[in-house]
Amino acid sequence: MSEPPVPTAIVRSGAPAVASEPTAPPPDGATVVPTYALYSRGQIGLVTFLTGPIAGGWMIAHNWKRLGEPRKHRTVLVGTILITGLLVAVALLVPSLPSSALPLAGLCAVFGLAAQQRYAFDDHVQRGGRRASNGRAAAVGLISVAIVLAVVFAGAIAVFYATQAPEVDIGGGHMVRYSAGATERDARAVGSALDHYSYFGHSGEGAAVGVRRDGTHHVVELVVIDRAFTDASLIPIYRELASYVSDNGFGGEPVDIWLVDDEWSPHKKLAWLAPHSQ
Repeated sequence: MSEPPVPTAIVRSGAPAVASEPTAPPPDGATVVPTYALYSRGQIGLVTFLTGPIAGGWMIAHNWKRLGEPRKHRTVLVGTILITGLLVAVALLVPSLPSSALPLAGLCAVFGLAAQQRYAFDDHVQRGGRRASNGRAAAVGLISVAIVLAVVFAGAIAVFYATQAPEVDIGGGHMVRYSAGATERDARAVGSALDHYSYFGHSGEGAAVGVRRDGTHHVVELVVIDRAFTDASLIPIYRELASYVSDNGFGGEPVDIWLVDDEWSPHKKLAWLAPHSQ
């Protein structure tokens, strides 16, 4: 009765399990033991759960690269970027979704990608290959979190500056911004009129004013303290201001006054009244 062959040599190899070019087979009785390490499905799932799909996708792509599958490596990287972008888009467009829905969706997507290489990983382990260390898996997760935070921070700054209305410096820390159809010329006209009216002198340092269009009317936005929103005694003063800006800045054209907060949200709108009706 014949005995099964017993390995007489171990050939350690850092090459992938699937070589890109044909190579000579190992000697009879030799066992090829890969020296590279792969991330397990458990590591991929845990890191994805804790840090998001970018880390899990990178770990899966790394495994494919080690296994000599460059096409799958690239496909997983692209898929991870698309999945992450889709989740971010859904989060922005549907803010009412439960907070756990998107992380769970990302985890399921990564698990689906990881399942495609389960047999390759099991074969790797059976041949004596190592599993990547937990410390290395944790490092991947931390790096991915840092990358996401950096991208979010940079994106927030870019959106902030892209959505800021342009402004004209009047001097003394005062500025007039222009938006919604108003022009730089309008802003300078309003700034000059308010300066002659001594508005900036009574408003303290760094007064903020805006000018925009609302239909056929010019609108002057005044950033004021909360008390001004409900103080009826100030209304005649603001109407007088509107008339002055109309005469000295816009050649008598209608000017509305909006009282706004620090976020430029209007709390009180004073529509234009013709001089004979005031």
